[in-house]
Amino acid sequence: MRVRLAEATLKGVAQAKQAEYFYAGSAETLKKVYEKLSSRLTVEKKETEISGLLALLAAIALVLAFIVYPQVQVVLVPGPDGYVSFLSGGTWIGPLKNSLQITALSTTTAVLLGFVFAYAMVYTPMPWKPFFRVIGILPLLSPPFVVAAVYILLFGPRGIVSYGVFGQSPSVFGLLGVWGVQTIAFFPFAYQLIADGLSRSDARLEQAARNLGA
Repeated sequence: MRVRLAEATLKGVAQAKQAEYFYAGSAETLKKVYEKLSSRLTVEKKETEISGLLALLAAIALVLAFIVYPQVQVVLVPGPDGYVSFLSGGTWIGPLKNSLQITALSTTTAVLLGFVFAYAMVYTPMPWKPFFRVIGILPLLSPPFVVAAVYILLFGPRGIVSYGVFGQSPSVFGLLGVWGVQTIAFFPFAYQLIADGLSRSDARLEQAARNLGA
């Protein structure tokens, strides 16, 4: 079946699309049209969105200027002689011992507190769970220095609780004070991980273990 196309309409469409109209009445003419098209080089202009690229470059520049560069300067400024003098002086041994000690203590208590908190939130029918869930993640939402400042304001020598309520002026700037602050600051991390693990555990295995006397 042969269908005669409206040539005027096709020319109008080509003109509207800013294209070129070709007529091929035979196979030989069609072949010449394809050969003509293949020998042309078409350059098409397209608008490119560069705002995302500029934002990425700006973020990289800020990171390099305010994070990477200061850190590199801290490492390079002392120089080899400064590092040799520091290590040979032995003044770093005491702070290192204190750091390891507070790390071990605060990690242990933070994990224990996080486990108790997570077990109560997952396995017990305790009331006000949404409230305590928010309490458990509050330290994550504030900078570390805010936790330390609040601890001093509440339990410091002139703290609202220590002095205002109990009339005591304890010192919270030693080992016990840092231990308590780091426990409060880091237990939400342990709570989130342990609660996720407990909520994913199979309840049937726990019931079977209880039936076996575990």
